[in-house]
Amino acid sequence: MPMDAPNETLAEPEPDNEDIRLDAFMPFQLAVVANRVSQAIARLIETGFNLHIPEWRILATLNYHAPVSSQFLVQHTAMDPARVSRAQTRLSDLGLISVTQDPADKRKVIITLTEKGTQITQAIAPEARLVEERMMAHISPQERVVFEQVLSKLFQATTSE
Repeated sequence: MPMDAPNETLAEPEPDNEDIRLDAFMPFQLAVVANRVSQAIARLIETGFNLHIPEWRILATLNYHAPVSSQFLVQHTAMDPARVSRAQTRLSDLGLISVTQDPADKRKVIITLTEKGTQITQAIAPEARLVEERMMAHISPQERVVFEQVLSKLFQATTSE
């Protein structure tokens, strides 16, 4: 389903035209939807909790998987190592995570949530779920099931690339 441009009529491409109509291109549509959802979550966590999306991703990951390494966070949050490192530093400075040297491998660190980090993560979760529910309210329960199945397949397909 193409996205509508405000107050503009878009010409339909010729059937044999191999050019890409961006507003009807699935990767573009997914990126726009993801950005809009991320912006809604960002507004919530920035104004209510003074955190940013990368920090929230790390907290949410640690809530279920801690203790973990920085490399684990890179893999599970789909963020580059520099972004994880910056977020990790800020979270440590805020007292939300604990970073200790791995006794088995002195080159690695072990990251866990502090009590304060756990409390903030648990405070953010219900509000983030409300944002998710507002987005999902635009589709029927049957569409939601199909959407979740398709999203899961796309997630798996992009994870293996």
